[in-house]
Amino acid sequence: MYDGIPSYGTNNGAYDTNAEPCTKLLSEFGLDEKEAQLYVHLLKYGPKRAGDLARSLKTYREDAYRRCARLIDAGMILKSAEDSSRYVPIDLDEALDAALKSRQRELRRLQRVKLELVGDKNGALSCGAENARTFKMLKTVGELVAAISQLINSAETSVVFVAHPQFSLITMGGFMDHLKYAVGRGVHVRGVLDISPQNLSVGCEFLEGGIELRHANPYRGITLVVADGKRSISLVHAALKAALSLDENVAALWSESVAQTEFLVSAFKIAWEQACGAEERIDELLGKGRRSLESIVTSN
Repeated sequence: MYDGIPSYGTNNGAYDTNAEPCTKLLSEFGLDEKEAQLYVHLLKYGPKRAGDLARSLKTYREDAYRRCARLIDAGMILKSAEDSSRYVPIDLDEALDAALKSRQRELRRLQRVKLELVGDKNGALSCGAENARTFKMLKTVGELVAAISQLINSAETSVVFVAHPQFSLITMGGFMDHLKYAVGRGVHVRGVLDISPQNLSVGCEFLEGGIELRHANPYRGITLVVADGKRSISLVHAALKAALSLDENVAALWSESVAQTEFLVSAFKIAWEQACGAEERIDELLGKGRRSLESIVTSN
């Protein structure tokens, strides 16, 4: 038993766990809210199939599959030996030990990165040729669209993005399809958007495509896309027209700098934590639409 999480074994081998404090404490081990809920659900009720988990947690089957895959990678669940379609929770102590080891590996990796950044005796960070390979300016919409598409399509493990409401990330260059294909390859995709009545249907399509989405309003920060925590594209603000020309000027920065990418990932995490659930925002907008329609019918 993890200290602070009340749980005890039941006759069927499952755990009876106080879910709310448990999910909050599990977030300290790198799980997002839904991953923690899924793991606690398995602890409480025993092995489940993805379809059963999706219904119980009110999410999509694809979302349940993806989260189970992430929990398997984290060493917190595994597939049943008797039935590979059922997911079995690892003992809580053992699972948290695995999460701690993962954090320790990540800490060692960051320490190596730090040594490369501040202890480079060859002065590579100040070398113009190295900087030319690490950073590249994108000066037109065409260059930006091509670079973002390539970034998404080359991702192997993760894509995160945050878009300013006046930057048409969700409708430019077929990004929606690129992101959906990435999810289909097993890439973990998360994004923060300002979901409005104008792009409500797009927000729904994101969720149906297995993309984790949150709503930020108002959002006035940097627009960014990061793939695999290694390569990134960012621009401070672009008030782009509805009808775009590929020759239209922009000022964006492509980078494979570790320091730049870590900065952008930190900016994404702040935006993600401050944003609210996209499902709740969509329900809110749909509710307003129904109320508006009812008022019109009543007035007539």
